[in-house]
Parts: sequence; C-alpha cells; structure tokens
Amino acid sequence: MAVKLCVHQDPPAFANSRDQERKMNMKTKIRLLAAGMSLVASVTGFGQPMISGQPQSVTNLVGTTATFFVTATGTPPLAYQWLFNSTIALACATNADLILTDVQSFTAGGYSVVVTNVEGVATSGVATLTVLTPPTLIRQPANKTASLFADATFRVTANGDAPLSYQWRFNDGDLIDMTNTALTVMNVQRANAGNYVVVVTHLSGSVTSQVATLTITPFNSIYCFGFSWTDTHNCTWPPALFWHNHASNGPMWPEFLSTNLGLAYVEANNYAHCGASPEDILNQVINFPVPPKPQLSLYCLWHGWPGDTIANLVNALTNEVAGNRLLRTNISIYSNSVHRLYTKGARIILLQGKFGAPVVASDFGTNSDLFSKAIEFFARFEAGLADTVKTYNQTRPDLRLLMVDEFQKYSDVLANPVQ
Repeated sequence: MAVKLCVHQDPPAFANSRDQERKMNMKTKIRLLAAGMSLVASVTGFGQPMISGQPQSVTNLVGTTATFFVTATGTPPLAYQWLFNSTIALACATNADLILTDVQSFTAGGYSVVVTNVEGVATSGVATLTVLTPPTLIRQPANKTASLFADATFRVTANGDAPLSYQWRFNDGDLIDMTNTALTVMNVQRANAGNYVVVVTHLSGSVTSQVATLTITPFNSIYCFGFSWTDTHNCTWPPALFWHNHASNGPMWPEFLSTNLGLAYVEANNYAHCGASPEDILNQVINFPVPPKPQLSLYCLWHGWPGDTIANLVNALTNEVAGNRLLRTNISIYSNSVHRLYTKGARIILLQGKFGAPVVASDFGTNSDLFSKAIEFFARFEAGLADTVKTYNQTRPDLRLLMVDEFQKYSDVLANPVQ
C-alpha cells in the first residue's frame, strides 16, 4: 500500500496575515534596538563629538601662565587640536587643556579647539586671552635747575596698556591735581626745592619714576636802573651827610637784596644815578650791555614819579591837558624800558615804585587841594602803567614781570616808627 505523504499548506488569506505579523515584529525590534543604542550613546559618550564645557576667556599679566580647557563627549578616542585666532593650529596643543607659559602681548587673541572622532567633528567657541603689560618708564623725569620766579617742568613718558594714570609727588607727598605726564612748577619759590617723582598706575599695577630734584639757583647777578633811591655809587653826596655816598645812612636796597639772594653785590651792575629823570632811566636801559646769560639775572627797574620836579608836577595838576600828556609820556617811557630789557634777554623784571601820600605830603604843605589832586594823579599813573605792562606781559608768557609796592613799606615805617 502506497502511502501518500501530504504537505500541509495554509490558505492564501491566512498566509498573508502571518507575513504581516512577522514584519511588524521586526520593525518593533529595530525601533527598540535604535532606542537602546541612543540610550547607550547618551550614557557612555558614544557618537559624534559634542562640546559640553566651553573654554573660558582669561586675563593674565605678561610673563604668567594662562590655561584653557574644554569638556567634550563622543565615541572615543577623541582627538583635540587647539587653534589660535581660529586659523593657526598650535603645535603640540592636542589635549583637552591648553597651557600657555610666559604669555606676551603677541600671544593675546582668540583660542578655540577642534574635537574629532570616527563619528565627526565639533569646534568650540572662541575664548579670548587678554595680556596686561605693566607700565614701564621709557623717559624718566630729569633734574631741574631754576631761578626764583621762573617755571620748571618735569616730564615722563610711560609705556603700557591704556588706561594709564599719573600722580606726581613732592617730598613723599601727593601733589593735588598733578595727574598729567608733565608737571610744571610755576613761579618757583625756595619752598619748591626738593625731590619730585611720578607714580604711573595701570590695572596690572604701578611703577614709580626715579627721583628728579629741583634746585633753586640764585640769580647770577642783579642789574639796577633808577634814580637816587637806587644809586649806590654814581652820586657825589657830601660825605658828612651821606654814608658811603648813599642816599641813606646805611646799605641801600640793592645791596640788601643781593645779600639775601646769596650774591656778592657788584656796584658796576647798578646803572642808577641820582637825579635821573624818566628819560634818563630809559637811557640807562638803552646803554646797558647784554650780559652773557641774561635770562639768569634779575633786573630791577625803579620808575620815578611823573613830572620829575615839583614845578612840572604842579603844572600837570593845574592843567588837565598838560597832565594827561605827562601821564601818557611817562607810561610810554617806563613800558618802553621794560620792552628794551626784554629784547636784551631779561626774563625776570622787578618793576618798583608806586608813589602815594607819604612821598608828596611835605611838598605841598597846607595846600590840601593840590595834595588831593596829586594823590589822584599818582593813582591814575600807577593804574595806567600797570595796565600797559600787564598787556605787554600777556603776549610774552616767558616774561616774569613783578610789580612791587615798596612805598607801602615806607608808609608802614611812618605809621609805626618804633616797630
């Protein structure tokens, strides 16, 4: 008996249902596998590189060490290459951290890193290195020598990153508001002699200059122009009445001034002469020979009173036209004397005078009307002369023109003879 074997076959509709079920199971497995792979990658760092910690900008002093570092994830191994200013690959800079020793101004800039693995590439953000250069002094303040009433200027030049601030100091004390690269000591006095330094400050620190010393030198000499109240040797006074041919019973003010300035008095430098009129005083200046270093001398010009004689003064006080003309003439003469001295190199001129009531009181006796007019006349002369020489001085900043009211001292003597 023959046995017939049969192969069981599903109906066509049932077979199609089984194929779809198998396909759906496969898709589910693939999705589960992908999700698992993604989970594994996120936990263990698998996948293309990702920057999880960016390098941070730093600020360093020149000569110090700067460090950058980056944190990255991805399928290992990860390779690093640091870049300077995004284009220059730094040799041997292939770690997660970058260490720069002895940084200088030329190393300042942008630093970034490229991280690679078999899956891809990631580039960090740019971190900036700022290098601060402490200030250095490339020009130190120099010692200065100045005569009284002159100006002395100290200068310093500093090199360093802005902003730089300056503070000048005198004998270890700060000079208020002296915060520029130059310090000018104006109208030098003996109290200004001493040591000067400047402190230059920067965000990274400060530097102090060398000490510069201001030395006050006495004038090389004093030259005098005027009449009897200044003359010490050009008049022939009766010896029985006048001490050493002086119009006084002792040393005159030019001798006193020389001694107090530390100079030996030189009579030949005194061109004053007794009885000199304003025109004579101008001629003294005109005939004065220029000294070797005129700017180091003091020039004393004592202007006489307008009118020269009592007769001329009375005429000026009683004749308005004559009075105005006399004022203009005398102001012109003395301002011309100042100008002549300046053109000969004088830079420090002491203009002395200022006549007032003590000088003229005895000349008018009981004539109170002329006395009052004289006081007003002298006041106009002094004001006009002061305005003229002040205007002249304003156009010549290198001229020190000092106007001294010596007659105030004379008034004090008359008011307080015992003192």
